[in-house]
Amino acid sequence: MAKSQFIEIPDLDSIPDIEGWAQQQANIRAQQEGLSKEEVMQQMAESSETAVDLDNLPKPDHNWIDRGLKMSCEGANHPNHSHYKVSR
Repeated sequence: MAKSQFIEIPDLDSIPDIEGWAQQQANIRAQQEGLSKEEVMQQMAESSETAVDLDNLPKPDHNWIDRGLKMSCEGANHPNHSHYKVSR
């Protein structure tokens, strides 16, 4: 019989670590209960070097360059991206 080329994805409920993850989430919620957002961010900044406030991300700067049929954003503070011009 030929071996399947696909990887079997296990049922997430059968993975024992899922219960540990749920317990860890409950512990974090219990620790942060009653704290303000600023206090939680301060705790995260002390325990991790990469704490980011996703509610206040900086707006990306765009550097649009005309490339004929498309415009491309290059050399900005985010990955390059482009869009084709459409006349409607």
